[in-house]
Amino acid sequence: MKRAVVIEDDVALRKALSAVLKRRGYEVYEFSEPKFCPIYFNQTCACDGAHVCTNIILTDLNMPNTGALEFLQKKNLNGCKVENIAVMSAVWGPKEIETLRRLGCKIFEKPFKMSELNAWLQECESQADFHHHLSDLEWRSQQD
Repeated sequence: MKRAVVIEDDVALRKALSAVLKRRGYEVYEFSEPKFCPIYFNQTCACDGAHVCTNIILTDLNMPNTGALEFLQKKNLNGCKVENIAVMSAVWGPKEIETLRRLGCKIFEKPFKMSELNAWLQECESQADFHHHLSDLEWRSQQD
């Protein structure tokens, strides 16, 4: 099983991203902001080096309460080892781009084509071992 986390405050975009991922065989967990995601609120992530909690994270840069940079900082502090991370935004500052590139994140400028997303997913899937076991967190998608 492949797992993906989508954090996006725009409901229509979140649902569209989830649909693309589900068609590619992912179990998808959706959140309108990071504070609802267990990667953010757990003190320690279930990633242990040999296992990861999810294969893919897609997150919006700017959300009402917690943005992607704070989420990624907290993810790293909690020990999360997920490497396939994409950040989306219509507005980028040079410092944000520099920080996200340093963290190894893929950057999508909104609006972007779903073919761009599929190309990135294909790249991730070809480079990663998606046959390993996923570690468990208390996964529940946020209900809107």
